[in-house]
Amino acid sequence: MKTRRSRLVKSLVAAGLVTAAGCGRGADDQAAVTAGSGGSMGSSDAGSETTGSGGELDAAPDSQAAICAPFRLEFGSGCDACPPIACKSGTGPPDADICLAVLGDLNRCPSGLCLTSLDCSPICQQADADVQELVKQLNALRWCIAERPCKMDADCGSGRCVGEMDPGGGLCRLGTDGSVCRDGSDCLNGSCVTSELGHSGLCTDRSVSALCYRDNDCASNWCLIWTKTTAGIDVGVCTSGNLGEPCVAATDCRTGISCISLSGPGTYGQCYAGEAGEPCAKPSDCQNGICLFNEGAVIGFCSNPM
Repeated sequence: MKTRRSRLVKSLVAAGLVTAAGCGRGADDQAAVTAGSGGSMGSSDAGSETTGSGGELDAAPDSQAAICAPFRLEFGSGCDACPPIACKSGTGPPDADICLAVLGDLNRCPSGLCLTSLDCSPICQQADADVQELVKQLNALRWCIAERPCKMDADCGSGRCVGEMDPGGGLCRLGTDGSVCRDGSDCLNGSCVTSELGHSGLCTDRSVSALCYRDNDCASNWCLIWTKTTAGIDVGVCTSGNLGEPCVAATDCRTGISCISLSGPGTYGQCYAGEAGEPCAKPSDCQNGICLFNEGAVIGFCSNPM
């Protein structure tokens, strides 16, 4: 078993997925386990159906069940205070160490329910396989944790079930700002922003700097359009034209406030009052009419009279 564990450790390290790991709890092999550069995972609310270096995984609900069943995932209720992970094993010795190594700082609650127990034996069984197969299994596990199928919101703890009316059901999402949504019911705050061509959008609080496509996406009723998506759709951020808020031109700021971009005129910037020490592009941007520039600089700073 020690030899088998050693092979798995070498494979994990070679794949850059962990820095040390053990498969089981052998007395001579109690290495500390920490996640490597490939062992962490953030929120999956971008909705990707790929797993990265291990290749694509079929995201259809029926195939997902077959992919995820070997891991015997169990989830608790809600995301508050996730309990310590429990590791099961379908065959062979307990795989607690490798569970910890695989999880690392993995987000155990990406969809409203906390992962409380899993079986890592499908990964331990890859000790004799090549690194590509090992990476595929690791990516499958992370995908199964993130993409939890659902039929109703109640299946998602504190989150929301997005796409529950689809023939194959939906997927759990957190429902917080930045989560994928289709309408307001998919968001905890009831606000889902979508483009006119989009099948899905993002939950937003509609505050200043929040994503928007049109004025009524914003609490201020002012969407500052400043770029286009790859599909040619106008997209911007919410603003109200007050100090410190986003702007592209002076007309995007309240009267008496200038729009200054630290990257130069015509690019995304902020509204400034022109007080001493604040950035400026010309003397009229400053309250006292003095804008000083360092040699070669495009943006200067407002100054008091000498």
